[in-house]
Amino acid sequence: MDYAKARASFAAAADAERAVPMAHYLRDQFVFFGLSAARRRDLVRPWLRTAKHAPEVGIY
Repeated sequence: MDYAKARASFAAAADAERAVPMAHYLRDQFVFFGLSAARRRDLVRPWLRTAKHAPEVGIY
């Protein structure tokens, strides 16, 4: 899973009602999907498992 797929999975699971107070908490400086930490971990877990075994992770 690359960054675009991770972002798409976050967008598909987004909760707009929860995103508003999250954004206000950080003075509307960032965009939030409204995901809880547990839900976000569940969405990223498959991506991290494959990245762990990759010879090089292209973060930069």
